[in-house]
Amino acid sequence: MSASTSSQDASSEGGSTDQKHSSEVESPDDRAAETATDSVECPSCGRTFSGTYCPDCGEEVGGSLTVGDVAGDAFREMSEIGGGLPATLVGLTIRPGEVLEEYLSGARRQYMSPGRYLVVAVILFLGVTQGLTWLGLQEPLVDSAMISEESTRFMGEVNQLTQSQWYTLVTVFVQAGILGLLFWRIFGEELRRGAEALAVGVFLIAHASMLSAGSKLLLVPSVSLWKGAAVDPSISLSVGTFISFVYPGVAAYRGFGTSWSSLFKGLLGSMWAYIEIAGIGGIGAFWYVFFTSPNLRKTLESGNEVAAFTVVGGLTVVCLLPLLLHAGMEAYYRLR
Repeated sequence: MSASTSSQDASSEGGSTDQKHSSEVESPDDRAAETATDSVECPSCGRTFSGTYCPDCGEEVGGSLTVGDVAGDAFREMSEIGGGLPATLVGLTIRPGEVLEEYLSGARRQYMSPGRYLVVAVILFLGVTQGLTWLGLQEPLVDSAMISEESTRFMGEVNQLTQSQWYTLVTVFVQAGILGLLFWRIFGEELRRGAEALAVGVFLIAHASMLSAGSKLLLVPSVSLWKGAAVDPSISLSVGTFISFVYPGVAAYRGFGTSWSSLFKGLLGSMWAYIEIAGIGGIGAFWYVFFTSPNLRKTLESGNEVAAFTVVGGLTVVCLLPLLLHAGMEAYYRLR
């Protein structure tokens, strides 16, 4: 009797367990229905998946676009652009050697990348320049590469072109690359790879642009108030040139050994980079004016082509000399 009862109890328990297990296990049809319900199609690449982000292209799949999404995206983008700016700005001003050493050693999380820092510096420099012009504190830079017919001298037209905003924008990027290349050769023991030298060159030129923008904010209003008129932009450009020449030398002194040798080599590299960028910019400006100047066009039409080509060609050769010397030294070090 007791055995029969135990058998029935075990049978009932087994039946209830099987019933419970069968209720927990989903049928293939239910699983397919759930998958079909949860899966979404990526609007960018067409991949069908379950979740919020596409595993192929990373596209976020959500609901309809809202005003909050637009404002939030704008805030996130601005935060990412400015991320690390205070640490980079203060660090390169107060302790440039330590910042460069930390960045090259791999401790980069708190700092901006060199390229982003250069873009921010250029935007800030041009923004400060334009703001001072709008306030009437500084005479405007030439905002166009078009040559005015009021210029009657070739060098006057070249000077007008080199004071344009686009010229400043282009040359600062080229100068950063040249400085990195020169520092790679000068400080070869500390900078083992070209990428490290490029990062240093970009950082230093970017921060020199930041310091130039700061000097504008301090200098131009003071001089304008003293003179009672708008300031000639060549004054602040001269100050910026001085900063771009001195600051890399000081940073090299702090970053590559606090010795007179490091200071001298840093100043030599920044000076030569400025000479080369002046040569490259001069060549571009000479030939741009040659092909676009209304006055030179009249000269060419009057039959003086040989004289015009001789002048521009001679100036081009002069500007090429420092570049050829640099190329010769680089070839010597690589082939010896």
